[in-house]
Parts: sequence; structure tokens; C-alpha cells
Amino acid sequence: MIRKGFAAAAAAWMACAATGALAQEATKQASDAAQNVVKPCLTENEVKGLFLVVAPPILHQVADTCAKTLPASAFLRANTTNFLAAYDAAGKTAWPDAQKAIDKLMAGSTDKPPISAEAIGPMIVAMAGPMIAAAIKPEACPEIDHVLTDLAPLPPQNMAGLVVTLARIGLASEAKKGKKAPFQICPVAG
Repeated sequence: MIRKGFAAAAAAWMACAATGALAQEATKQASDAAQNVVKPCLTENEVKGLFLVVAPPILHQVADTCAKTLPASAFLRANTTNFLAAYDAAGKTAWPDAQKAIDKLMAGSTDKPPISAEAIGPMIVAMAGPMIAAAIKPEACPEIDHVLTDLAPLPPQNMAGLVVTLARIGLASEAKKGKKAPFQICPVAG
């Protein structure tokens, strides 16, 4: 049960990054011929920007969803004001980098929507919270609360850096299995 709860908490945080889901959504309608197209290379700042833009609505939704099942003393019920405010502020400043990432992901798609990244971004943000909340099982809320309690002292930018590292590890693991990722994270210079 604990392992399942931790997995749900980790999944919720990785979903905050929304990099894989966003990229897959942007490219899922591509034709078979497009499989040979080079996938976009997102910079670390662009991946961080995506995370920081989608994290606030997801975190708000997770807090709202889990508040129904957690005791009054739980972090997600009692201590989220400053935590959520920090992510809200970081999300507002991260939009330029997130928009660059969305532009790159859309440019790599052969089925380009007739709408700009500037317009799609808010739609993605609006959908992210409810999508994650729908996936949260009430029995996972105590573990999610525990993980977020432990991560709360990290500034949003540091959490975004951790997400980039985890995404880089996940993409490398998928590549070793022969799976094609919808995007790649640009190599770190130096």
C-alpha cells in the first residue's frame, strides 16, 4: 500500500512536469512518415518552464482533491498557502520558457493545430489540474501529502530542476528500451 501510494505521489509530481503528456498530445496525431522526423530538443529552462506553468493548477487541484480525505493537521489541508503562492508566482514568470517549449513541440508535429502556442498554453494549463485530480485515488492522498510535505521547503525552481533531472533519466531509460520519445532534453554544455 505504501509503495502504491508513493508511486501515486511520484506520478503526480512527474505529471506536474507534463512534459511527456504535453509532447505526446502535441505530436500524437503525426503520420507514420513523421516518425523519422527529428524530435525537438527542449532546453532545461524550457522543461523547467513547462513544469512551473503546469504545476500551480495541478497542485491546487491535488490539494483540493486530497483535502476531502486527509486529517485537518495534514500539510495539504493546513499549510499550503505559502507553498501554493510560491508556485503561482513561479508559474507566472516561467511562461516565456514554457511558450518556447510549446512552440518547439508544435513545430515538430506534422498535424499542427490552427492555433498558436500562446493560445494553447492556457488551455493546457486549464486541463492539467483536472486531469491529474481525476487520476488521484483517495488512498494515495496520505502518501502524496507526505511527499509534498518533504518537498515543500524546496523553492519551485529547485523542484523544477529535480523534475528536469528525473525527466532526463526517464527519457534515457526509454531510449535504451528502443522507445522513441516525443522530445529530447538538450545536452548540458560543458
